Amino acid sequence: HPDLFIQQSERSERSERNIQDQEEIEDDFSPFLQDQQLHDTYGAGSVSDDPLQLEHVVGFGADSPSNLICLPLNEYSIVKGLGHLITIENINDPHDQKFLRAHDMPVNVLAVSPSGELLASGQYGTTRFKGNAAPVFIWSTLTGRRLVALRGITQRVNLLQFSTDEKFLCGCGDDCLLYVWELASGEVVYVQRFTYPVCIMSWITHTMENRRTVYDLALGVGTTLSKGKFYFDQGRVQWTLSLKPYSLPSGGLVRQFASVTASNDFQYLYVGSTGSDLIVYRHDIAVYRALIPVCSNGVRSIAKLSNGDLLCGGGDGTLTKIRGNDLMWEVIQRIQLNGSILSLSLTSSQSEVLAGCSSGAVYRCMTHSLTSQLITTAHTSAITCVKFGSAHNLSEAKNSDDEDRTGYFATGTSSGELRVWDIADYTCLGYYKETKSFSTSSLSGGDGIGNSVQSISLYGANNSHIISGWKDGSVKCHDITLQRMVWSIPQAHRDGVTAIAVCSKLLNLNNNNNNNNNSNNNQRTARGYSSNGRGNNSNNNDGSGVEYMVTGGKDGAIRIW
Repeated sequence: HPDLFIQQSERSERSERNIQDQEEIEDDFSPFLQDQQLHDTYGAGSVSDDPLQLEHVVGFGADSPSNLICLPLNEYSIVKGLGHLITIENINDPHDQKFLRAHDMPVNVLAVSPSGELLASGQYGTTRFKGNAAPVFIWSTLTGRRLVALRGITQRVNLLQFSTDEKFLCGCGDDCLLYVWELASGEVVYVQRFTYPVCIMSWITHTMENRRTVYDLALGVGTTLSKGKFYFDQGRVQWTLSLKPYSLPSGGLVRQFASVTASNDFQYLYVGSTGSDLIVYRHDIAVYRALIPVCSNGVRSIAKLSNGDLLCGGGDGTLTKIRGNDLMWEVIQRIQLNGSILSLSLTSSQSEVLAGCSSGAVYRCMTHSLTSQLITTAHTSAITCVKFGSAHNLSEAKNSDDEDRTGYFATGTSSGELRVWDIADYTCLGYYKETKSFSTSSLSGGDGIGNSVQSISLYGANNSHIISGWKDGSVKCHDITLQRMVWSIPQAHRDGVTAIAVCSKLLNLNNNNNNNNNSNNNQRTARGYSSNGRGNNSNNNDGSGVEYMVTGGKDGAIRIW
């Protein structure tokens, strides 16, 4: 009967879906699918019903050279990793951001397939399961769906590379193992252990030999660079990797490798070293050709243009364009950026290149002129305090009274950095860096909220100032742009300031009307002191209605200013 046939088909489809869901859960290293099951089981609703939803992520993983990549499918789409998250976003629209969740440890490396349809992500070794496994996830950049999880690497994934025909993925980790997975099945087709972890790897090209595909690649392990041939051995009925070291000059050449790319005709290989030079090899015959000095502190990243020019990102923060061939090279242009350039990624049209720096800054540079534009910046050390300010003061801070802003917030870090952010477009409005090696422990303000350890707030008319407490015991007040220090208290507390609160209302500490004004524009004096229950209130009171500040120190003391 047709109705019975439809019912049987529906039951069969449901059972297949249940089996597939169960396989996905068993194949998942992350807790997100398990959390979804708990929500459904105990009636807590779906994950999307959580009271807090992630709105935006600022910054990227600046400690990894492969955490910022442009997508070939879209001129303005980029992929970046930060912590456990992966984001796909539009560099022209800060609100266009899609989150990919699956990792339970920080993401260390990203790789995009040549077509731009597939994304691979690797992480640190998980602490939630035995074995310290570091899984690799394959994503669809079109839908944001996770397609498969690849196992094998432990401790940390350092390198991921798609083959030129997108049939294989090569991954290397801290365990000195090299894995090659077949993407169609997710199975491991080749494993090899080396003496040292693989530092660079690149699929060069692929050709057909005896009706089978043969892959040409380059592999760097320690100080040895080898030309590789990955092919299917019919005699052994398995995939095999044969390596041939590149010939070096008679005097020897010892370098640690940091980056690699091939020429457009695949005849030359350009390798960036951790020294100050670019090494040129003849790849087809595996012979060393030249050593080109480019920058200091290492050539950390290389981008190849369609006309053969090379963009080299240096550890000294210089972005250099060089032109030449074989033995003859010359520097065409050079600019200076803030921080070591860890990653370079070209847009699909190659008109622009994105440069990710160790300082947390991301620059947008034109490839023909190397003119740069800072598009985002972020902290690179632990954030210890965050505080929102009033919405209306943002327009005053940016001298734009007609803009409809939603507010701004300030952040402080363990490395002594202060920043003010625009929550409307997530741009940094102000920046201050402490020269001493002390951390910002607290920031506070006029509304009296956040009166706790490592709190942050603002005070003054329209919250136009920021007060910060520091590890060395000082308290500093800056204007909202962080360009001018209004006043400071060098030794507010003996062992560091841990909390600050400011009251904008008039206080009478001793219930009298003595108008002894002991404050000035450059120095603040203590009006009350309390430690271990003992107080010493002064008779100072500002009849003019000035604001009062309360600070708490690591020594247990509370002081009123």
